[in-house]
Amino acid sequence: MKPQQPAQLSNTWPKKIVAWTVSGSLLALVAGCATTPTAKPQAQNQQTSPPTTQVGNHQSGQGAAANTKVTLTELPSTPPPYGWTYLDASTQFGRPVQVWNMTIIDNTHSQTMSPWVHLGFEALTKQGTSYDHTLMGEADYSLASSELSNAQKESQSVSAQMLPAGGDWSLHFTIHQIGQPVQATLVQSTTSVPIPSSIPMYSSGMNPEMDNPGELDNRVLGQTGHWVWLALKGPAHSPLHTFAWHYRYWNRIVAVNVVTQQAVVYPIPRETSPLYTWTQAPLFAKDGTSVLIGIGEWLGNLPANPAASLTVPVLQPEPAANVQKDTTSMLETLRALQKAAATGLADTWNVTVSQDTADGDNGGAQSWVMNPAIMNHGDYPQSLLYAAEFPTTQGSAAADEQQKLLTSIMAMLHSPLTTAWVEFPSPSAERAHFHDTPPTELPGYVINGGLYVPD
Repeated sequence: MKPQQPAQLSNTWPKKIVAWTVSGSLLALVAGCATTPTAKPQAQNQQTSPPTTQVGNHQSGQGAAANTKVTLTELPSTPPPYGWTYLDASTQFGRPVQVWNMTIIDNTHSQTMSPWVHLGFEALTKQGTSYDHTLMGEADYSLASSELSNAQKESQSVSAQMLPAGGDWSLHFTIHQIGQPVQATLVQSTTSVPIPSSIPMYSSGMNPEMDNPGELDNRVLGQTGHWVWLALKGPAHSPLHTFAWHYRYWNRIVAVNVVTQQAVVYPIPRETSPLYTWTQAPLFAKDGTSVLIGIGEWLGNLPANPAASLTVPVLQPEPAANVQKDTTSMLETLRALQKAAATGLADTWNVTVSQDTADGDNGGAQSWVMNPAIMNHGDYPQSLLYAAEFPTTQGSAAADEQQKLLTSIMAMLHSPLTTAWVEFPSPSAERAHFHDTPPTELPGYVINGGLYVPD
C-alpha cells in the first residue's frame, strides 16, 4: 500500500527582493535585509515599502523632484548553494564547541539574500568525574555569507540526551550481529519500504545491549515530500580490532523516496573536534527547497528534493589552524594515556605484586588499562576512541606518531598484567607464575632486579 501523496515542495526559494527605480536608475534594494553581512536580521514580516510621493535620500543631499514616477520591481531570489559549511565559532565561544540546537528564522534576509539560521552552541566540560553539556551561547548564521553574528555568551546547563526520532516513520531492523551490517525497513502504519542493501546500516554492539540496538546508530530525522531523511553511523570496522562498540560516528545523511524507493547518500564531512555526538542525532530543519542538517561543527544545506542534486560539496572546510591545534591536542592525549597506562602497570607490579600487598582486586584499580569495564564491556575511554579515529594525513609525522602510540597502548592493554589479578588468587601466586620477573616491557621503564625502573 502506497502512502498518501504529500503536498508538493515549492520549486522556488520563498524569499523575494524588492527594487524600485526612478527614471530607470536603481536606488535601493529592500526586503527586510540586514545592513551588513554580520548584522542581525530584522524581525519577521518586517518589510520596507517604497515611497509613494517622493524618492531620494535628503540627508545625503540627493533629493528627487516631486511627482517622479516610481516603478516597483520584484526580482526573483535564488537559494544559497547546496553543500557543507564548517561553522567556525571559535572567535565567539572558544574551542571546542558544537551545534546543540537549530531554528530557521523565517521571512528574513541577509544582504546576500540567504536565509538565517539561529544556532545554539554547546561544550562538553568535566565536572569531577562526570561530564556536563553546557550551552555556551547563541548566534545567527547566514548560509550565503558564512557569517556568525549576534553572539550572546550566556551559560546555562542543558541536558545531553538522545533526541527523539522525527516524523511518523520508524526503522525496523533484522537480527543483528556485532560488526556485521543489518537490514532495516522504513515503516509507517501498513506501509513498509526496505532500505537498499547497498546502504549498510549497523547496530551499536553496546554491552549490555539495549532494547533496540539499531536506533543508536540509525535515526529517522524527518520528511520532505516523498523523501524520508535518515542519519546513519559508520564506519563498518573499528580503527583498532580491540574496539567492540562506541567507535562509530554519524557519517551519512540518507534520503529515501518512499514511493520510488530511490535512496541518495550524502556523506557528512569529517572534523577533528574532540566533542562527540554519539548520543545526539544530527539536527534537522526544512526551509522551502532546502533541508538543513546541523552536526558537530558542520551545517549542511541539502536539497529537499534530492533528485535536484545527488552530490553536494564542502563549501567551507575546517580551518587548517583548527586541524593543527586538534592534531597537537590528540597526540598529547595519546601520550598521556600511554604514560598513565605504563605508570599504572609498573606500580601494580612493583607494589602490589612484588610486595605482596593486598589491594582488593590486586591492583586492578591502579591503571585505566586494568579497568574491569574494558574487559567485561569493551568500554574503552572516550579519549582513546577519539584519538584512534582522528583523521590524520596518511604518511605525515602526526600519523606516524599516532600509530606508534596506539600500538604501544594496545600492547599494554594486552599485557598479562591486565588480567593476571583476575586469574590468580593472590599477589604471591601471580609473582610465582611470572618467576619474579615483570612479564612485559613498558614504555619509559627498564626491567632491573625484578622491578620496573624509570628509564
